[in-house]
Parts: sequence; C-alpha cells; structure tokens
Amino acid sequence: MQLILRKIFRKKLLIAFTLFVILLPIFLIQVYKTHPTLANGSNGDIGTFSTTGQAQLPQGLTVHSTVTAIIGGTVYIYVLGGYSSSGGGYQSTVYKGTIDSNGDVGTFDTTNQGQLPQTLDNHTTVTATISGTTYIYVLGGYSSSGGSDQSTVYKAPIDGSGNIGVFDTSNQGQLPQALDSLTTVTATAGGTTYIYVLGGYNNGDQSTVYKATIDSNGDIGTFDTTNQGQLPQVLDSHTTVTATADGTTYIYVLGGYNGSGQSTVYKAPIDGSGNIGVFDTTNQGQLPQDLYIHTTVTAIIEGTNYIYVLGGYNNGDQSTVYKATIDPSTGNIGTFDTTNQGQIPQSFESFTTVTSTIGGTNYVYVLGGGFGEGGQLPTVYKALITELAPTPTDTPTPTNTPTPTLTPTPTGTPSATLTPTDTPTPTLTPTPTGTLTPTPTLTSTPTPSATLTPTNTLTPTTTIGLKPGLVTGNPNLLTAGAIGIMLTVIGGILMLML
Repeated sequence: MQLILRKIFRKKLLIAFTLFVILLPIFLIQVYKTHPTLANGSNGDIGTFSTTGQAQLPQGLTVHSTVTAIIGGTVYIYVLGGYSSSGGGYQSTVYKGTIDSNGDVGTFDTTNQGQLPQTLDNHTTVTATISGTTYIYVLGGYSSSGGSDQSTVYKAPIDGSGNIGVFDTSNQGQLPQALDSLTTVTATAGGTTYIYVLGGYNNGDQSTVYKATIDSNGDIGTFDTTNQGQLPQVLDSHTTVTATADGTTYIYVLGGYNGSGQSTVYKAPIDGSGNIGVFDTTNQGQLPQDLYIHTTVTAIIEGTNYIYVLGGYNNGDQSTVYKATIDPSTGNIGTFDTTNQGQIPQSFESFTTVTSTIGGTNYVYVLGGGFGEGGQLPTVYKALITELAPTPTDTPTPTNTPTPTLTPTPTGTPSATLTPTDTPTPTLTPTPTGTLTPTPTLTSTPTPSATLTPTNTLTPTTTIGLKPGLVTGNPNLLTAGAIGIMLTVIGGILMLML
C-alpha cells in the first residue's frame, strides 16, 4: 500500500515540477515586459568605466582639449595641446585617433595632423560643419611661448580622411581680450551657426559672454557682447553645454570658480537670431557640491536629453559622475544624482570628456587628467550609456475567419467547376386508358464539389529586444534567471530522492 501511495505522490510531484519548469520562463519574460527597468536600470545610465580595448594617450596630459568629428561615416577623436611634465611642459601637439565600430579608441598619432602654432593649455576647441566641410577652431588659452594668456582664434579644415590641416588666424575674428579657462560652444539658429565664448580668466575672473557668426566659408566674424545675456557672476573653470527642448535651444553654465568653487547651474534661451537671453537658476537642478575644472557632456537617449557632470575639484579631486534629465518641454534640468552611474575609477581633475554614438550605441570617454601638481595621466576610459529597447506591447491574436462556401447564382460564373449529376431519362408508365403519360424524375440542384478554405493565419509573437551588449548589465534579470535554474536543480534532486 505504501509503495502504491509513493508512486502516486511521485507522479503528482512530477506533474507539478513539469508545470513549474514550463511556467518559470513565461513568468520571467512577463516580469521583463511589464518592468523593463528591473532588467536594465534606466535609460541614460552610465556603465562601468574601463581602459580595456582603448588606446592610451602617448603621454600624460592635463588642461588639454578634446573633440570628435564624423568624416565620411568614420568617427575621429582629436586631443590638442595641454600640459605634460613628462613631455617637457606645455604642448602644441595635435593627436588623432579613430573610434571603431565597437566604440573603441584606436592609436593616437600626430602623423598628417596640423600642429598648433604655439604651446597652449586651458584653451577651448570646437568643431562646426559649414557648407559640407568640417572645421576645427582653437580659442584662447595660456601659452608658455608668450608667457601669457592668449586672444588668438585659430581655424583649420578637416579633410575627407579626418586629417587636420594647417591652423591659421587669417580671416578669423580674434577674442576681444586674452582669456584662459574660458568655455566655448556653437549653436545653429535660423540656419546660421554662431559661436559663443563665456567667462574665463584675464587678470581676474570674467562674466562676459561674446557671440560671433560663422559664415559660409567657415570664417568667424567679430566677437561682440551686444544683445547677449551676461553671466550673473564672474567665472572661470566652469563648463558650458547646449541642448534643444521643444524647438528652443538653451545654453547651460555649470559650476566654476570665482574665488571659491561654485555649485550654480544657469540656463538661458537662444532666440531665432542667435542671441542669448537672461541666465537664471530658477527651476534648474543645482550641483550637489561646489565644482570647478570638472567636465559636462550631454547625450540624447530614446529622444530624451541627459546631462552628466564628471569629476572636478572640491577641497580635493573628485571621481563623482552625476546625471540629470533635461525636461523635453521646458529645457529645465532635473535633480543631479549618482544613482546607477558608473563612477570614475580614480579621483582627478583637468581631464576632458566627450560622447559619441557608434552604430546606434552611445559611449562616453574620459581622457587624461591629473592630480594638481602631482602629475598627469595618459589614461583613456570608455563607458557605455544605457539605452533600453522600447517596452514591447502585446499584439492581439486575430480571431478565426469563418470558412466561406460557394453559393452559385443563376447569372454568375462559378469560381469552382460544378459537376452536375446525370439526369435520368424519364420512364413511361402505361395507364388503363392506353394513354402514355411521361413522369419525369426530379433531380437535385447541383452542389459545388469544392469550397474555398483560407490559409492559416499566423499568430504574431511578442519580441523582447535589447541593445547589443546590455544583457551583461542586467543584474536583476540575471538574478531571477539564476534563481529559476537553482530551483529547477533542487526540484530535480528532490525527485531523485523520492
């Protein structure tokens, strides 16, 4: 009797275990479909910074500049000037590297690159594509060659191979004053590209905001403060970025130094004539700490603008990475937070940061940097910026379509061949009076021998997609899967023991 009960119990347990194995994957998939953030964190999060696969700088550098440019479908990265104690001090070098299809930075080299006409650090560099040609501009900075701050503005073309030509000041509007530790951005309004220079240092911190026009030849016009909102306070070593929200371009100024570090975040609109409005902190998330000689970049992920603030100095070098969201309708910056953001592997300052989109995937790079007077680094870090696949929606299963039958009409031509049955010849039956009356035999209306049956309709299935390379970054989903596997193994062991 016990043996019979044992067999019955094992049979029921087997049925329950089979149902568990079948239903567990369905449950995990449903969890991901309804709660994708459990699997991926959230959009726009920066992953782990690593030097793996990244070419390092040929020498340690600080207070240099870095920009990227897309030429003929290839992304190039350029590092200009800076300071290197191991390289003999102030630099005029221009390095070029290539970012491959995996987002990895290739070898940096000066070959075929126009070099800076003088040593420069604490300068700014921007690019602009005008009439199909990309130009690179270098503004201001400190030069050991002249032993002072500079007001020079250099322009060079970038050719079809991504090589930088000769830097020259010809036909370029020069800065109205010598400046270092300034910021420079470009913006397009009404089809015209403008260049802006904000703050900086010249025997004291500055609050000036200059605007100039870049013409169809890529030449910069005269810099002027007319009709430009000026900074509410003097600043150097701050950061400046632009972003577009609901058709309006805004300019943001973050942190900086004016005798002490600042945590302010200012926002101003740029109108249709390229003029900057009033800078204001209203409704802008402020930095969680005072910062200067930090970096700031933006990235658009699934249509949303995010802003990131990295490193800097505040009573010591920092390794923090903050992220905030830019409101898509107002352009206001939300709260800055380090949650789910990969932090820089070490605390340092005066590095550069750029972002790039490769094959639809966004990456952030941190190059060089140092420890004040403690030396310079040649490191190049890369991190992935998370982009979730859109949350899939269930596709309704189509209802069955009834099988139609053919109904012949008197005047129509049947779509199927009808085979009528033979009509028998009427049989004559004699009557007593000798009169023959034929009585025909009635035949049935012919029925079509074929009906039209539609082909089977496939029920679409829901596909859950992830950006390449993100599966390894989904700890919650992997944990759920591991738990499922573990429970399956335990269940199997229990069955064997019974």
